[in-house]
Amino acid sequence: LPATVRKAIYLDSDVIVMADIEELWNQEIESYDMLAVQDAFIPYFSSPKGFQNYQQLGFPADRKYFNAGVLVLNLDRWRSSDLTSKILHFVTTHADRISWHDQDGLNAIVQNIGELDPRWNQQIRMYGESFSQQMDRKSYEEVIANPYIIHYLSKDKPWKWKCTHPKRNLFFHYLKLTAWADWRLPWWQVGLQVIRQISHYVRQGRWDVRQWFK
Repeated sequence: LPATVRKAIYLDSDVIVMADIEELWNQEIESYDMLAVQDAFIPYFSSPKGFQNYQQLGFPADRKYFNAGVLVLNLDRWRSSDLTSKILHFVTTHADRISWHDQDGLNAIVQNIGELDPRWNQQIRMYGESFSQQMDRKSYEEVIANPYIIHYLSKDKPWKWKCTHPKRNLFFHYLKLTAWADWRLPWWQVGLQVIRQISHYVRQGRWDVRQWFK
């Protein structure tokens, strides 16, 4: 982006924006490198799916880990600290130990992160009991019932046959307002997903295919 652009919003492609995006744009960012929402699946660097080597890298176990699907970027600070080069260097240097690619790089390098209201990046794990215990009941109910941005992260995408996301239908609601209103998952992709799911259950020992041939 040209130097005249001092701030930017980044959104993953698997999101639905439910609120006025200007409200996100107007969040205070002057004292931060970027704004983000804590990851509900990997809340801390020491989480099971977090950094495998956080201790060797010198990160504290309780350092918060942020989701990279919704970001507000302070480009002035980003350029002055040369964060892009540092992130790319980290990802390249630790390629064999990171799991979440650019998201790991962002969390490792960007030090000054402002925390957004979780409604700006509602994630499927936020529906779980463990997340509900992190805030008062009223705030939690707002995150679930009134999200500003719904992020269909993980493999549980609305357009997949086995999707169980509570707000799956919203994806198709907005799809109908686009040029792709009549789109449906091709029958062969549905069949392929079914076969993959059956194979998954068989590998786990949850289904014994021998009983089908008795």
